[in-house]
Amino acid sequence: MPNLISVRLNAKALPFIVRIALFAALLTAAFAWSEINSITTAQSGRETQERFVYINRTLLSDATVYGLERKYRVRIPDGKYWYDRFCGAWGVEGGPTAGFILPGLKLGGPLRADASNGRTRVFVNGRELHAIDVLGLQRLGPVYPGRYWVDAQGFAGYEGQPPFCNLVQLANQAGLLSGGGRKRILSGMYDSGIGRVLGNGDFYISGDSSISH
Repeated sequence: MPNLISVRLNAKALPFIVRIALFAALLTAAFAWSEINSITTAQSGRETQERFVYINRTLLSDATVYGLERKYRVRIPDGKYWYDRFCGAWGVEGGPTAGFILPGLKLGGPLRADASNGRTRVFVNGRELHAIDVLGLQRLGPVYPGRYWVDAQGFAGYEGQPPFCNLVQLANQAGLLSGGGRKRILSGMYDSGIGRVLGNGDFYISGDSSISH
């Protein structure tokens, strides 16, 4: 009798056990397919992305990069850059100002305080300046630690305050610019000796930067 009851119980329990096993197998298969699909999608994205230009830690689309190159007739090497939308300054991530382009372009993410790995305690538009940037500004006068803003016309002031000087005018007065201020802005915060910024008045790139070669 005990053997018969045992057989009957196992027979009744078998369909439930089978259903549980099948359900577990389906879950395992679904999870595996999800993992394979995500890996395939990621690999496909890497294969279709031709250019790897990062602005403020954000990867630009190929369409954006090619559009910029066509519009401004420059070659933009793959790499990581920072860009200051307020004044148009740009540079290689971790480095000083390399040149100036048009301000206000919607490129990449927000400008980071550590974009230039600066240790100067001099902040301009939220970025702590590289030592080379500060050396360039010191050719125009003393530079003190603090938080400042600078716009594309060279006006500068303390954050939240009106302008107290114009860097382009100061550079002209010091004889650091030639050929008309705004069209001869030099890299490294208007003149650090890094290299001239060439352009037609609308777009500037550093003569010593790889982006111009």
